[in-house]
Amino acid sequence: MLFRSLLAVVAVVAIACGRPQAPVIHAAASTRAVVEALVADLDPRPIVDAGSTSTLVQQVQAGAGGAVLISAHPDWTAALEASGLARQVRPVASNRLVLVGPAGTHPTVDDLDRAACVVLGDPSHVPVGRYAREALTAWGRWPAVEGRVRPALDARAGAAAIAAGTCPVGVLYATDATAAGVSAGAPLPDAVQPVIRYDAVLLDPAAVALFDHLTGPAARAVWAAHGFGPP
Repeated sequence: MLFRSLLAVVAVVAIACGRPQAPVIHAAASTRAVVEALVADLDPRPIVDAGSTSTLVQQVQAGAGGAVLISAHPDWTAALEASGLARQVRPVASNRLVLVGPAGTHPTVDDLDRAACVVLGDPSHVPVGRYAREALTAWGRWPAVEGRVRPALDARAGAAAIAAGTCPVGVLYATDATAAGVSAGAPLPDAVQPVIRYDAVLLDPAAVALFDHLTGPAARAVWAAHGFGPP
């Protein structure tokens, strides 16, 4: 409700000033920096609404609207398609999971096995947590980790929790291991790495140009510069 109220205020101000209304991009938290970089020179500059994909999709399904949504999990992309809200879907990037710890550390599998708590995105709905649970299950470590999980609201919140020293180790995206106060440790083995796919979802047919800008050939170099793999 607060989110929709803020958008209404933005729209009123834009109309009063005689300027086009700024489009809204709902972006998975782990993609905020790259999306902001991609739209920095646009006029009007889009509003970037970042959070967990699960929360963003539920907002859109509740009527929040928006121009484009960047999804970090295909299940949430499918939810938008099933709701009839996805006009187009285009894969834009990929990612990997790594162990992370507070700055200056280099967490290992031993740390994961022994730590009193482990930071993950909430595995019940947050994409990075769901991917971590999938990987740890394939690795045979989920039963031992499950009872020690400190769930985070999204990928960036998980990185902030690690930086604050909430837990000595976490499992997050490789792109979030570069956040301030966080150190990358060992990557999870290739054999258990899930397929992590980011999709751009066109919500507003009038925003095709913005959709193409976020997903086209020129954008790929920007995604790569922020550490994301190809789709």
